[in-house]
Amino acid sequence: MRLICNFIVTQGLELPPKMYICLCNGYRESEVRDMARKGYTAAEEAYEALGDGPCCGQCVDFAQEIIDEERVSPCG
Repeated sequence: MRLICNFIVTQGLELPPKMYICLCNGYRESEVRDMARKGYTAAEEAYEALGDGPCCGQCVDFAQEIIDEERVSPCG
């Protein structure tokens, strides 16, 4: 997976910023990115700041990748 400004390319698929990352809590990619820009470095902490921590945990690794990429992005 690699970041191209506001899109993530994973296995040739571009994901728009409005994509849901966490279905349990209804968190979108744009919200996770905003948390990274506000200084959150861990997905679990970002989720807590959004209102609820992870439920099933299936999304946490992907959310963490988004946070990591956003924090080093030249586009942000």
